[in-house]
Amino acid sequence: MPAALPQTAKEMYEKLQLVNLESVRADVGADKEDMDDYRRFLALKAAAEKLNPLAFAHCHFSPTPEMDQIWHAHILDTRLYQEACAAMGAKDAFVHHDPHGGDDLYVKKARRAFTIEVWARCWLGLPKSGWPVVDVDGNGDDDDDDDDEDKRPERPDR
Repeated sequence: MPAALPQTAKEMYEKLQLVNLESVRADVGADKEDMDDYRRFLALKAAAEKLNPLAFAHCHFSPTPEMDQIWHAHILDTRLYQEACAAMGAKDAFVHHDPHGGDDLYVKKARRAFTIEVWARCWLGLPKSGWPVVDVDGNGDDDDDDDDEDKRPERPDR
């Protein structure tokens, strides 16, 4: 993580605070905390792409479901989205969204873990809504090992 990332993200977040996103908030029914978390996410992503576009190219960050819902609504208001991206000074004045970034569950899990680590360093905590479990091996937990059969009780001999 570039040393300047937390400060750059905070500066972008402050600039984004000046953009009125009330219409987006109303469209999705988000509360103030969810909107603040969305702004933090967008600022973090924009700052990472601006500081080190090769290392953070194309959405290595994963939003929470609430942030993603807000982001989709924001993108649909193209002028407002363009205004927000420009206000932050985003690279190429735009923060791109990859709607297929979570199609591969292993990639999704890695992106989420990376986002949580960087988020915690930049914002000193986690967003209100958090991220759901990514069940990559179909056993209902968040790990990707297949040794869950070792955790099951032994079957009595018949």
